[in-house]
Amino acid sequence: MTRRETGFDKATRIAAGDDGTSYDTVAIALHWTTALLVFVLFGLAKTWDWFAKPTQESLQSLHVSLGILLAAVIVARLAFRWAQGHPADFFGLFGIAGPFGQLGRPVRHQIHELHEWVGWAIVVIALLHALAALYHHYVLKDRVLMRMLPGTRPL
Repeated sequence: MTRRETGFDKATRIAAGDDGTSYDTVAIALHWTTALLVFVLFGLAKTWDWFAKPTQESLQSLHVSLGILLAAVIVARLAFRWAQGHPADFFGLFGIAGPFGQLGRPVRHQIHELHEWVGWAIVVIALLHALAALYHHYVLKDRVLMRMLPGTRPL
């Protein structure tokens, strides 16, 4: 028995750009690297308080470095580090000086709050993105998910 496609199904297929082709190796690698970075960054931010201060500082430094890799322009994330009056350290290779100098505690708190909201928004969007891919795979039974899996070949 075949499932009848609804207007919603057709719209999601169009929105997903399901043209029957697969993504190239670079696009797939960038997609999964982005997904991994989002979850690693989120995990670091939610667990570094479990550790002693030197480890916390190392995990926070790693978080900033991975954040720089995640996006070419991460003004909001770096603004939080800059607001503390410290340059953001990129894997210990070089520092990125802040343009604002040291900001007052209330402003730093506001930047931190904004950063928290942005982080949660990214995680929620990533989760919805993954659920949409699973919907395509298991309900619509199209190639949207398979197009982005490693090892698939472009048609």
